[in-house]
This record gives sequence, C-alpha cells and structure tokens, in this order.
Amino acid sequence: MLDKPCHHIKGYQCRRFRRMTLPRQVILEALAISEEPQSAEEIFLKVHQTYPQIGLATIYRTLDILTEEGVVLRLEPGDRRARYAVIRANDANPIYYLICTRCGKIEECRDLTGSEQELLDQATSMLANKYQFRLKFNHIQLRGVCQQCQNS
Repeated sequence: MLDKPCHHIKGYQCRRFRRMTLPRQVILEALAISEEPQSAEEIFLKVHQTYPQIGLATIYRTLDILTEEGVVLRLEPGDRRARYAVIRANDANPIYYLICTRCGKIEECRDLTGSEQELLDQATSMLANKYQFRLKFNHIQLRGVCQQCQNS
C-alpha cells in the first residue's frame, strides 16, 4: 500500500509530526486515495489487509492526532460514525460539505461557479469580521436532507 512517506503524497498537506509513524503514514495514504470521506472502520478494513498489526484503536488514536494537526478534517453526519477527509495543500478555497441528516451521505462541493464561491467567501469573511474572528481554515459543513431522502 505505501511506497513513500506522506510528504510525497501529491497534492496533500502534511505538517511536522512528533514522529511520522507507520500508522500515520498508512492512514494518510488510505484517506488520500479515497474518493469520499471515510469512517474509522472503513479505513481499518483497507489498512488491515496489508498491515494486520494496525488495530482499530490505533486508527482512532491516529485520526485524532491527524485532526489535531490540521491534516485531516472530521465530518459528523449525525449517524454516530464520523467520517474523515484529507485537507489538500492546494485547497485555496474553503471546502463546503452538504451532509444528509437522514442517510449520512456527504457531498463535497468542489464544483462551485466563480460567483457562488465569491458569494460564500464574502459571507464567511463578513461573519469573521463581525465577530472579530481570525479564521485558520474554513471548511463548512451544511446539514439538511439530500434529494434521494426527500423523494423517499
């Protein structure tokens, strides 16, 4: 699964860790190649095939560390199973996530038009200024009901 350290994973951000351990490296790669945010259990199933010595408790601890380091984003769809996504180094714009509160589906909004992105940037900036809040990064999670759940 891993053939190089995480700082070589193209397009992904890695900060300096106390130590780049094998679990951190493997979990980062598993997240980096995922099309959508993954739960700890999903990551475990992928990683455990190649690295059976990495247990589920290690996955949870490592995800907590990666989240604290600002390398991984924790998403809460409301089904008591957090999902995790790598924060890409080349993400100049904030990422918006639409989270369905019924089925837990997470839609990543990466195809915003210029005017949509501008409007959202202005709203975010206005809120930060109003409350004198300095944003580090602003990945925004919007909750509601997806089209599929609305139709069923």
